[in-house]
Amino acid sequence: MCDVLNVSETGYYRFKRNLGRPDKNAVLSAVMQDVLDEHPFNDNYGVDRMQIALMHRGYTVGKRRISRIMKENGWLQWKASLQPLKRNSCIGFQHTR
Repeated sequence: MCDVLNVSETGYYRFKRNLGRPDKNAVLSAVMQDVLDEHPFNDNYGVDRMQIALMHRGYTVGKRRISRIMKENGWLQWKASLQPLKRNSCIGFQHTR
C-alpha cells in the first residue's frame, strides 16, 4: 500500500499513530490564551512572563517556542526602541532624529 501512495512505511505509521492526537502547539496555544484571558491586564505579557505562567501550570516550554507561538497569534508586544544618543558639544546628549 505504501508503494501505491508513494510514502515510506515509517511515515505512514507515524501519521497513523498521530491521527487522533491534537497538535502540541495547538494545546499550548490554548493554554496561553487562557493565561491571557484570566485578567484584563495580562495583554502585555512577554515571553519571560508567559514562560513563568506556564511553569506555574505545569508546562515546561522553551522561550523560542513561546515566542514563535505568540508571534503567530499576534500576542507578542514589541518594545519601542529609542534611538541612540548622539553627543553634541554645545548641548550635551540628545536623541538623534
